[in-house]
Amino acid sequence: MRDWNYYLDIYLLKKQGVGFSRLCEIYGRSKSWITYVLRQADYYFKNKDLKELTKNRLSALIITKNDYDWLIRCLSFLHRFNDVVIVDGLTYSNRESLSLSLLLKTNKTLKPFNKNNFPVIKLLKDKFEDLGSQRIAGLPYTTGEWVLILDTDELVSKKLNKEIRRVIKTTKLTGFYIPYQNHLFNIPLYYGGEDYKMLRLFKKDCLKIEPSIIHNKFYLIKGQSGILKNKIYHYSYRNIWQMFLKFTRYGYLMAKLRKQNQEKITLKKLFLYPIHMFYARYIKDQGYKDTPLRIILDFMFAYMEWLSYVLMMI
Repeated sequence: MRDWNYYLDIYLLKKQGVGFSRLCEIYGRSKSWITYVLRQADYYFKNKDLKELTKNRLSALIITKNDYDWLIRCLSFLHRFNDVVIVDGLTYSNRESLSLSLLLKTNKTLKPFNKNNFPVIKLLKDKFEDLGSQRIAGLPYTTGEWVLILDTDELVSKKLNKEIRRVIKTTKLTGFYIPYQNHLFNIPLYYGGEDYKMLRLFKKDCLKIEPSIIHNKFYLIKGQSGILKNKIYHYSYRNIWQMFLKFTRYGYLMAKLRKQNQEKITLKKLFLYPIHMFYARYIKDQGYKDTPLRIILDFMFAYMEWLSYVLMMI
């Protein structure tokens, strides 16, 4: 039995101008197999309008680097998606990446996937430079009218899956902000800057992504945005060592960004800004209400701020 979603995905990319070699690479298939699929797809879809073929089609775009286990977990929550593009920052071996589709079909944690709702998985290898560049590289390989952008530590709940599918069928908006539920050691956070929304769901032809070292830079260039009700569950703070590495990397990137912007360092910034960072998050914005362990997170933010200015002096 033919998987027409798979055939359609390859057909749409070919129509977008993707060459045979690239198709073979991202699908992990031979040229002869791709040729066969395109012949079948062309016969079946040739008289159909491309806009109709992509209407209400839903894609996910994920960037990953040294987070294989969380990548698998993230994928297991993507119900009813037509295709998923994974931009691999060249941190996995060829064998590990190319066997990902087989792993998805056999891994017990991915039981929600079956013949009717299994998305097409595409893997791109692109040397990691920054978040924006990775997403810019992956976006053209999505085939949906709508695209959801995720990181590997972000999970889409069943309610959000259903809400997205329902909304894209009827809305006249071109993008949606999605609320985040952040977690510290699996404990939900609600205060101190951890309650926010981000533009993550949009029509593919209505969004502009700019290169960005740290923060996401997404802009709608057409239409208007709305806000979804259900949340993305974000597990960014999993253990102390992971947090230390994360905030150390962010401190380095912030220092790099500030140098690019020719920001000047002062003793006030070096010593008082980190203290203010902790005070603003933990005391002023009531981060202490979440959990006694919250003090660790806000100390890490203060450490990141301090480190960024220290590294500017090197």
